[in-house]
Amino acid sequence: MDVEEGPHGVVMFSRMGEVTVSGRKFYVVQRDFELFLDKSQITANSKAQSGTLAVMTEESVGNWDVLTDVDWIMLAGPASGYGDGQVDFNLSENTTGKARRGRIIVAGAVCTVIQNAPGVPLGLEISGPDSVLACSSATYSVQMRFEDGSAEPAVPRTWSVSGGSGSTIRDGLLSAGPTNGVETLSVSVEYAGKTYTANKPVDVLARPVELEICCTPDVLGPGWTVSLACRVSYADGRQSEVRPRTFRVTRGDAVLDEDGFLSLGVQAGEVEVVAAYEENGIFVEGRMSVTVHPTVLPQNALGEFETWLSVHGIALDRQAARWKLAWGIFGKCEPQNDAKLPNMELPNYLTEECQIT
Repeated sequence: MDVEEGPHGVVMFSRMGEVTVSGRKFYVVQRDFELFLDKSQITANSKAQSGTLAVMTEESVGNWDVLTDVDWIMLAGPASGYGDGQVDFNLSENTTGKARRGRIIVAGAVCTVIQNAPGVPLGLEISGPDSVLACSSATYSVQMRFEDGSAEPAVPRTWSVSGGSGSTIRDGLLSAGPTNGVETLSVSVEYAGKTYTANKPVDVLARPVELEICCTPDVLGPGWTVSLACRVSYADGRQSEVRPRTFRVTRGDAVLDEDGFLSLGVQAGEVEVVAAYEENGIFVEGRMSVTVHPTVLPQNALGEFETWLSVHGIALDRQAARWKLAWGIFGKCEPQNDAKLPNMELPNYLTEECQIT
């Protein structure tokens, strides 16, 4: 065996020869270094495909040649290499109707390739997402599976969907309805004179569209503590009370705890609350503004049919209808003087501390 000094150091050579005996091929190899392949056998389905073999040599030295002993295994790269490297190859489609065997030989190291015959169809498989958001779309495809483990795209004859969520499907494009629930996709395919069918369940997820913050009572006074609730509306019109992801006061004299209790301060004015809710990756936000009314007391009477109010020392005019609203809202009254309230469904004269309902 020849040995010479090359640009990579000591280079060792290998060579292969072919001998045919009674129609059978035999290969004679001379090699003075160790060489290994990462695979000794490859099993492939009947389809045309490509592959790679890794070549490893002792101390990463040595020139090597590669060949195949059948015409359906074709080298896709150089037929020789140096040191560690790889062999790229292609397999043609097996249309013989039976399995076949061939070899890739690298400086005497052999990898046997077994390519299976076209498989018997096992059935259809629908590919696509297992869930879809209400009022959105998703694409599905169909494959025919074979005994040899291979698969190929199939052309559906019919698509259908059932389940009551209001979904439709056309050419594999599912348009989900507004109602959450489980839909069943069905497909049929004609293959080799036979009809094959397949089903796939798809979960239609609820889509929140609006968040409402509710407050009871809706008229508030200083120092009160009230409970807030959040109600989400879905794409199908359904509503449900939910716990928001975030809940905060953005304006006004108030404090909101994590359980939704709003504690109002002593200052009158507007209080704004913002809440956010997330479900199935959809975020919705709700806002609520309430007015904190000051304490209203009748302070004096001006004539028989006129009255004025003092709110924290500031005189305010009020019509009779507004009086009725004010008295009804704030209930407990502490008049300092008799005050005649005309045209109202209240006692004509308030002389003592009283409760108005």
